[in-house]
Amino acid sequence: MQVISLKNREISREFSRFLRVTLLISKSDEKVKTLVRTNFGLGESNPGRLDVTREPWRPEADPPVQDVEVGDAARFRCFVRGVPHADFQWRREDGQPFDAAVDHSAGYLTVHGSQLHHSGRYICSATDPQDPTQPPIDAPAVQLNVRDRAPPRQPLTPQVDPIQQTVDPGQPAKFRCWVEGHPNAQLRWSGRGNRPLPQGARDNRGELVFPSVTQNDAGEFICSVYDPESGKYVDSPPARLDVNQPAQPPQIDPPEQTVHENTPSYIRCWVPGNPNARLSFARRGGQPLPPDAYDDGRGSLRIDRTQTIHEGEY
Repeated sequence: MQVISLKNREISREFSRFLRVTLLISKSDEKVKTLVRTNFGLGESNPGRLDVTREPWRPEADPPVQDVEVGDAARFRCFVRGVPHADFQWRREDGQPFDAAVDHSAGYLTVHGSQLHHSGRYICSATDPQDPTQPPIDAPAVQLNVRDRAPPRQPLTPQVDPIQQTVDPGQPAKFRCWVEGHPNAQLRWSGRGNRPLPQGARDNRGELVFPSVTQNDAGEFICSVYDPESGKYVDSPPARLDVNQPAQPPQIDPPEQTVHENTPSYIRCWVPGNPNARLSFARRGGQPLPPDAYDDGRGSLRIDRTQTIHEGEY
């Protein structure tokens, strides 16, 4: 006996050189009587038998694995290729019932607002409504992984150190810029208002370096970091560089004077452009002042009764 698989079609097969058997098979038939006609015209044969075997269904579920964050939706699809009328039922592999967030219909399993307890394996079963004798057939289980939602990323914020410094002309100066937790951040320095850096200043991997400061270097500078998510630069607070004025020698007035003995004498001292300079008097060579000479600490030397012991340079 020859066993063949058939689905709602008329087939013809030549069993021998002279004998042809024509069969009309319906889907639900398993045993079919055959009408045999021979080329010899001898009439009908005895009834024959044909067994029809059905290829087993192979339900599929897609995707096999899905990863979502808490609060996101997840969906799986179940289907049988070439069988659009199949019925489907979903269940958890661990046997736990579905909660209100899970919906399954028309072959789809949908989880609305996934939570951590929705993680697990799910199985789809397919049945044929046209053949109640066929048992349900399971598709391979699918896996749903639900993870906690990642906290929002903190914005990139560049930090600078020091925030201010004051140096003398000709001395070096340096500012450092970095982003906490991002050692490979893209950093750049510029003058405030996006001005170019002064001549001689170097931007070196987050460090702003002045090898020898001049008065033209004084000002405020901004460190900026590139944020790849926004595609923009984020600025730091301004860092300020102050440059001391060149030191001015104190001035004396009068530079020389002659007075009568026992008369008062005065000497005034000041620094041009620096009214708050701290001033003090001493004899030349750093010797202390003679008796009865008074230094007020604000640039005035007074002698009320000038004597010969007061002669000299101050």
